[in-house]
Amino acid sequence: MAGRSKSFATGARIFWNRANDHAFATRKFWTLTAATSALERAQVANANHRGSIVASRSDGGLAPGVPPHAVAELPVPSVVCVVCAMAGPGEAHSGIVIPSFFETADYQLFNDLIMKTPIPQPRRAAHGFTLIELLVVIAIIGILAGLLLPALGKAKNQARVTQAKVEIKNIEGAISKYEADYSRYPASQQLRSRIPDGDFTFGTQYGNPAGSSTSLFDDKNKVAYDAAKPPRIPVRKIVNGYPYENCNVEVMAALLDRTNLVWNSNHAMNPNKTGYLNAREVSDSKTAGVGLDGVYRDPWGNPYIITVDLNGDDKCRDAFYKLDSVSAIPNGGDKGYNGLFRPAGPNTFEANKPVMVWSFGPDGLISDQQKANTGMNKDNILSWQ
Repeated sequence: MAGRSKSFATGARIFWNRANDHAFATRKFWTLTAATSALERAQVANANHRGSIVASRSDGGLAPGVPPHAVAELPVPSVVCVVCAMAGPGEAHSGIVIPSFFETADYQLFNDLIMKTPIPQPRRAAHGFTLIELLVVIAIIGILAGLLLPALGKAKNQARVTQAKVEIKNIEGAISKYEADYSRYPASQQLRSRIPDGDFTFGTQYGNPAGSSTSLFDDKNKVAYDAAKPPRIPVRKIVNGYPYENCNVEVMAALLDRTNLVWNSNHAMNPNKTGYLNAREVSDSKTAGVGLDGVYRDPWGNPYIITVDLNGDDKCRDAFYKLDSVSAIPNGGDKGYNGLFRPAGPNTFEANKPVMVWSFGPDGLISDQQKANTGMNKDNILSWQ
């Protein structure tokens, strides 16, 4: 009996060692279930068929002369023949004898192992990047960034140039509509009373009706337009030389019908209260759009320069582009750059149109010591090109 229990314990350990295979454990579970049912029937057979039974240790058969459906009357734990229990009367069997260990502590231990112990699952080996692989990836990203960033910067800059051209056209169109309605260009009575009969450029000075003015401030470069910041930024002051100076704030007061700006108080410049310009308005006085101060700035944060014909000759003479140092073509006579011409005397280049609008361009710089098509002036965006 002890030998059988020891054999079974050995078999149980072998069985448990193979339980790592989930499919194998599942098949064994159902096999043991069937065996349990068979053993219950064997216990019934044991009660009805008393006798002596000798189990064969070699081929699993019964000793000669033992009845086929007999089971030995053995002490607990008893030994039963599974095949006897499952076979019908007169049927042959292999005579496999199994101890009824299901009623013992061994069975309880085996059951705990099978039912309560989780079956370990095979783990997939972790795999990470090697140092060489990471360095290769970083190098590729660096190369792509080096190729893409300049292209992205160029595309962004081109988009701003396009935006500036659209805004310049809109300003020019709004001024023309204003002139069509009022038969005059948007200039306050204070301005008209303080300048001689000529054209006027709304440049880089912020004026007031009393006649005084101060320079606008370039927040990006942290310098006023009437001051230089060597070595890169020269003076960019644009003025007419009249007792009265102002920037485009006066034009915006009329085109946007802004009564909070003193020049259009009580709709003085726009009695019809008509909005002629659809412009982006911003909550500061430094970024692109119409700021809190009423100044219309280009995509790079610089004020749009606007010149209007105030003497009624349908021609326009800008305070910057009228200069010979900027617009005169060497050995070109009175013909100037960008379609301008010089009608009489030095520094009189003008356009054959009543309105001129322009921007400092992407670099935000201008120089009255360089030609219109070179250096700092080359990227300026002009309405008359």
